[in-house]
Amino acid sequence: MNTVEISLRYRQMAPLHVHSEDEELSVLEGRLTVYAGGARLELAAGESWVAPAGVPHTYRAETGRVRLAASSAARSAGSYESFLRAVAGPSALTPEDEANLAVFAGANGIEVLGRPGALPA
Repeated sequence: MNTVEISLRYRQMAPLHVHSEDEELSVLEGRLTVYAGGARLELAAGESWVAPAGVPHTYRAETGRVRLAASSAARSAGSYESFLRAVAGPSALTPEDEANLAVFAGANGIEVLGRPGALPA
């Protein structure tokens, strides 16, 4: 199990993704909206939510700064960190970026389903 702290700016989103293992999100500061399956959930500081394995999800910062802890099983701490760095900043992804992201994600049982802003159906 690996836990990383993530900082997000207002309206910054993670790409739509799914894990082969559960992922727990714990909000340390600010407010976060989680989109999972067809559900929408708002979390404030001190609240947590578990994304069950196989459920597509993403999340968006709703305040100026959001800090959260994400805990998930990762096969390789180094490649998990590389995955998080690759999705850390909002930017246009080139086809090469998308291919690299898929490699980092796949090494940790994560499948990226869409760019930041894409919501689960």
